[in-house]
Amino acid sequence: MAKPVITSIIVCDNIYRDESTKKCVLSGTFSMIMSMRFPAAHGNCGIYVALTDVSEAGKVQVLFRNEQDHDIVIPLPVWQLNKVPDDRTETIELCGNFAGLTLPKEGNYEFAVLWNDGFITAKRIKVIKITPKPS
Repeated sequence: MAKPVITSIIVCDNIYRDESTKKCVLSGTFSMIMSMRFPAAHGNCGIYVALTDVSEAGKVQVLFRNEQDHDIVIPLPVWQLNKVPDDRTETIELCGNFAGLTLPKEGNYEFAVLWNDGFITAKRIKVIKITPKPS
């Protein structure tokens, strides 16, 4: 069957999900991380993935990896979708927080979204080395 369609990938510092309304609150969105030295670490990190056109049960996994050589830095927990929506146009929102995003060197990284171990799309994060200005 066809892969789902990803409508949104957002990376941020923290995600809160209100259990009564099912709304996701995202704070501190970013697409770039700056560090003075490597390896570096980014503390808490949140990932939000919205998908639609889900036609069968399956699993969604996000991998954080170096874009150039695809060395996996962090495999994130798997979201298992056991129930298929009656309406394929329904949006399914997946989100979660994790700690300790490790950045071995500067460069382009990505949060790659996989459906049943097959690549769908990715969100790029640019990691930049900065030099402090002399005071």
